[in-house]
Amino acid sequence: MAKRQHKSGAFDPDYRRKGWNKSGFAPKNSTMSISQLAFGVAALVFFAQYLFPQTRRNLMTLDGLWPRALLAFLLWLALGLLLRRVMWVRIRGHIEPAAPTIEFDVPPTAQVESLPKPISGQDFEHQVAWVLNITTPYKAVVVGGAGDGGVDIKVYAGEQLVGIVQCKRYDMSRPLPPGYIRELYATKQQFGVKTAYLVTTTTFTKESEAEAKRLGIKLIDRDEFAQLQIQARKKVKERDERIIESDSEESAQAP
Repeated sequence: MAKRQHKSGAFDPDYRRKGWNKSGFAPKNSTMSISQLAFGVAALVFFAQYLFPQTRRNLMTLDGLWPRALLAFLLWLALGLLLRRVMWVRIRGHIEPAAPTIEFDVPPTAQVESLPKPISGQDFEHQVAWVLNITTPYKAVVVGGAGDGGVDIKVYAGEQLVGIVQCKRYDMSRPLPPGYIRELYATKQQFGVKTAYLVTTTTFTKESEAEAKRLGIKLIDRDEFAQLQIQARKKVKERDERIIESDSEESAQAP
């Protein structure tokens, strides 16, 4: 028996995307897409009306057919949106950015300067993603690894990819040359995003800064990243203090 073909429709995302590739409706997991399931249920409800004499007679007239066809369409629309939302909620855990994997005992202003020796490239990527998640309204997701296409972190606004980040754990005694700027620009064009960041544990040459300005690449060197770390830790501390204060007020009001 031939296997039913999986076709993506109006309610189906790009199942190649991180997170969505783990969806139960992804081609590798199911022979039916969200749109196909929603359409099947709506069609079943519509044609089931022919089983009843009264509704069957109404369906034989134009005045009786079009309201029921409209209801079937609205049912298809509602089911498709609902199924996509439910599936997204179920898989969100697969694309949540990892929490920072390291803690530093050194003063905040020296954190970045100490990164090249004790921290791996992967841990640096997670630290950058953590800082971006705390200090910006966007979701930063670490994707670095083999086949990452030159992207270490993807930045999302909701479900939409809006930016990419490349992290360079570089020798502190050597500023980053402009070749990395041009590589990131090519990757930015490939992904079709408006924003691309290059974050490094060192500084940038003047040529790199000029090239970044010309190509529209945003640069974050070790000193600026150190300040972002300080801001992130301050925000986390303020959030924790608000939680403790709220818990204390609730405890005081409890009988």
